[in-house]
Amino acid sequence: MRASSFVAVTLLSAALSGCQGEDPGSTSGSDISYTDLPQRKTTVSGLVYDPEAFFFSMANWPGDPTQAPPPAFFNGNPHGMRAAPMGAHVSIVGDGTAADTSGPVPPTGAWQVLGVPTSDTTLYMARAEPPAEGVGIGAPNIFSPPDFTPIPVGKYYPTTALRPILARASSCQLQVAEMLGDLGGLAAVANMMTMMDMPTTPADLADPSKTGAVVFIWVYSPSPVLDIFNIPSDDFITAVEVSPNNVLQFGVGWAPPGAPEVPPSQGPMGYFAIPAPVSPLGYFALVIPKGTTGPVKLNFVDTKEDPKDELGPRPWRIPSVEIPVVPGVSFLRLHAQPGGPPPPDDVTSEPAPDPDTSWMCLPR
Repeated sequence: MRASSFVAVTLLSAALSGCQGEDPGSTSGSDISYTDLPQRKTTVSGLVYDPEAFFFSMANWPGDPTQAPPPAFFNGNPHGMRAAPMGAHVSIVGDGTAADTSGPVPPTGAWQVLGVPTSDTTLYMARAEPPAEGVGIGAPNIFSPPDFTPIPVGKYYPTTALRPILARASSCQLQVAEMLGDLGGLAAVANMMTMMDMPTTPADLADPSKTGAVVFIWVYSPSPVLDIFNIPSDDFITAVEVSPNNVLQFGVGWAPPGAPEVPPSQGPMGYFAIPAPVSPLGYFALVIPKGTTGPVKLNFVDTKEDPKDELGPRPWRIPSVEIPVVPGVSFLRLHAQPGGPPPPDDVTSEPAPDPDTSWMCLPR
């Protein structure tokens, strides 16, 4: 036997005999202590913006419209920077829990919420709130007159984004929160209600003690990439079958502030309201009376037929929605989907697996 092999066998025998000679005693099950693992947490991140300021920036972009930035949430996009409510805070709320942002929103509009309890069942919502001193918007130090039309800035209200977030992954990205002020759609709806012999102010609409809730729904055209494009739809989109029937329904449009021949309900930012379920932008508002428990059910229909539309065959498919009654101001960002028959199955190849979109935390 080689010397090295003899040493190895000797050491192994010694180790085994040592184990046999030691009696550590027995441990009963009652003596074993267990420690519960900490609850799983999810990090939720995304952007917050004023959708009305975003469109205002698009509609007033100077120069050649074909050279304007795309209406999308790209990093550094001027429309997003002009619409970011700097200083706002975003919380994730749901099931009686809330988690705050790590700090005020920077000029990019980016936010991140840490420590959201991970759940396969709880549907969270993002809620944006202005600080006591208000928010800055429009990036006036970068996009200044006379080259850029200033975005009117008023009082902003806490706004709940109604797109549900299912935080079942360790990270939820590309979440969108909104914040609305009193110079856009809120002003337009308040003006229209006053003209209908229901004296109302934007503050009344945002006050749960006076109005059950006010909901703004923007139906966007199909997005070429995920849901990051904000391309307004058109007046072929109609809101129908609102339930319950005591909910007031308005269409919201836009024209340059002070332009002739616009409805007298126009507010300082150029938005106007009409008491009908149609809108040249696919933008709608619901005023929900106090005492309504919800949810409010709403369907949309595309009345246009165009198989060659550049954003997808029409009529588009628009999902029906059930809107929870959230006190105060809330916003629903809704994208249409291209219509037409489904693509034929390719029987010559194996079906491609569905892409992993768990990081978007969409409900099943």
